[in-house]
Amino acid sequence: DRTEEAFEKLRQLTLDASGRSTISDKFNLVPAWTNDVNVPVPTINIQNVFATLIAVFQDVVQYSDVDYGKGLDHTVTKLCDIMEDEVKYPDPIDAVRYAQQWKYGNFENPETGSDPEADFAFMKDMTQYIDGHADPDGTRPYPDNALAGVLWSWLTCNELGYYQTTDYGYGIFGNPVPLNFQVTMCEKVFRGKMDHIEKGVARTNYQYGGRERFSATNVVLPNGNHDPWHAMGILEQGKLDESVVPILIEGTAHCADMYAAREQDSPQLMHARETILANIRKWLNGDTQPDTTTKKPLTPPQTDQTTDDETTTERATPPSTTTTVPTPTTTTSSSSALSVTVAMILVTAVV
Repeated sequence: DRTEEAFEKLRQLTLDASGRSTISDKFNLVPAWTNDVNVPVPTINIQNVFATLIAVFQDVVQYSDVDYGKGLDHTVTKLCDIMEDEVKYPDPIDAVRYAQQWKYGNFENPETGSDPEADFAFMKDMTQYIDGHADPDGTRPYPDNALAGVLWSWLTCNELGYYQTTDYGYGIFGNPVPLNFQVTMCEKVFRGKMDHIEKGVARTNYQYGGRERFSATNVVLPNGNHDPWHAMGILEQGKLDESVVPILIEGTAHCADMYAAREQDSPQLMHARETILANIRKWLNGDTQPDTTTKKPLTPPQTDQTTDDETTTERATPPSTTTTVPTPTTTTSSSSALSVTVAMILVTAVV
């Protein structure tokens, strides 16, 4: 597997200054890693680079074929095409680099890097964070997508946990991103150690009930069965209130029902949107009883809800703001379409 080969080669390159310099040059790290043996690279920086590169695969799987309104072909099939193209990318590390450019090269100012020293200084001053500024001196506002990542990080460190790690060590990425990395990030940015995270998760489950004690009413709970997050969702009504409507949408990924409709949307996705709209209209009209007059059922036909081991452990991967990161660059190249088997990501969720 070329993905596994690429990440093993990257691991070996991190073992000495020359190899780290090669990674820095290839991925345009900011600040750069030099080949000076007297300038060590903190372990957390190395872990962060691996986490950032693994996030390319996580994000594509999570949002495969979800249209952001930009006409992008960000699908698992396309990602596999890139990684398996030995003619265009003889070195599999180059395939990872192109995959990163392909996935993130459409953001504004893609060549702008992140200075971890400035980020650390900024994150220590939460006043600037609350005001929405990305610099310690408050001169540059956060773009919305970056601010969303910081907010997600706060949630994981204080309320949710559910980190993706490679601690099990048997996947295509090796084991470069331990749980320790996530906990250290929480401690450095939000001063939340492991016991703080555990207490926060327990508090959240107590307050909202988790899956076993969910007691809300008038809720539609849509999930896509290609979205690894669906493993955390409520997929069956069970003993829930009859006004709670779980929907497992066949063939869709993360939040597909929330984006604008397209002509190529599947019948399952279109029906899910109709179900969501029908229920919301019903509740707004003050009707909390089961709808017995609608010709179409409010709950779509159930699909196979068995969970593949490889699809249970994804998350939304926020952009990291505290350590050296690889910087994407804009590119317009494309690789030929091939028929490939969809391979889901393999990261282990803990906490």
